[in-house]
Amino acid sequence: MANLNILIVDDQLEKYEKIHSLIDNSNLCSSLFLKIDHAPSLDQFRRNLTIKYDIVILDLCIPAKTNSKAEPELGLSAIDFIYEDDNEFIPKEIFLLTSLDTDDQTIISYKLRSARKGVKLWHYTKDFEEWSEYFIGKIRYLENSANNIKKNLCDILIITALNEEYEYFRKFSSYTWSTIDFFNDFNILSSNINGNTVYLVAIDEKGMHSAAAFCTHLYHLFSPKYIFFTGLCGAVSNCTFGDVIIADICWDYNSGKFFDDVFIEAPNQCKLNRNLKIKLRKFLLDYSIDPSLEGKFFDHENNPIKIDFNIHFGPIASGGAVISSQVIRDNIKLLQNKDTLALDMESYGIFKAAEIINDFELQIIVLKSVSDLSDNTKSESHREYASYTFTNLTEFFIKNLN
Repeated sequence: MANLNILIVDDQLEKYEKIHSLIDNSNLCSSLFLKIDHAPSLDQFRRNLTIKYDIVILDLCIPAKTNSKAEPELGLSAIDFIYEDDNEFIPKEIFLLTSLDTDDQTIISYKLRSARKGVKLWHYTKDFEEWSEYFIGKIRYLENSANNIKKNLCDILIITALNEEYEYFRKFSSYTWSTIDFFNDFNILSSNINGNTVYLVAIDEKGMHSAAAFCTHLYHLFSPKYIFFTGLCGAVSNCTFGDVIIADICWDYNSGKFFDDVFIEAPNQCKLNRNLKIKLRKFLLDYSIDPSLEGKFFDHENNPIKIDFNIHFGPIASGGAVISSQVIRDNIKLLQNKDTLALDMESYGIFKAAEIINDFELQIIVLKSVSDLSDNTKSESHREYASYTFTNLTEFFIKNLN
């Protein structure tokens, strides 16, 4: 349903009611929700502008305060107020009206002055038929525009760090995916899960900066309620191949300062929402591993991988390079967080993007599977198995979130 907010600024109650009646009798689409407010003075108009209005209908002559005398040109001053105050919302459309009974030259002067502000002045009585048709037409236009944008929204956005992980998610997912063709710069798959629209997309470049920018861009495009960032990671301790780690703390392990040849760490930590963490833990009480998977995954020596993975909540540290060194891996744990479970290159960027977006309704879940041990034994042998585990657990959470 499209929501449109309209503010009518006029001290004459009769005119306000006539405009309201015009809207009521226009057979607008039932999918349109209209909120119509009234401000009888410039003072009340300013207070109302803390709300984001799509359309403002503004009389040229309005009183400065309620119950005071209307003054010519205060309507023009109201437009200046919108433009000059950075804290106020700018409406998509402003209709400036006048019912002044004055000479044509004065009206022409007002029309020119309003035109310089990007607003057309309508004569309320003489132009009523043309103005009213245009006004209702503008509402229908904004309704269609809002509904068209809404078609592209999603409830749940799944982001993978690499195209390989994207393809694995697609392979192991039980969802039926369709391709969205309204973007050319990246591939998006869409599915409908219990009435929720789910999008799957891969970041096109490794690293925290790319992840943060990409996540922010996708949020503003699709306004998801949940973002799952999922994929592979390297274990630091207490984890083995296929284990799934849900990040409850994340930071950039490269953050700090060099003093000569000594590096002093100064990590800034982002945290998983506490209530969301409690909810996910509760869901996991009903999770079980499918026993039919036994014997379906193999390591690099073609030995069957035993299907027996664990699920952990714990810290994931992010950095700008792939780590294949036991010394570096252990130093991060020793010097920055003794409970560190895994390393990756993007998770902190996703958390940081959510922090900056600052949408209290947005929930971020970083969920990574162990495919290597962040040391010189790094290989490809467990990537497919680990990809199955992060896909399966992501789908499990989505099912329960519904």
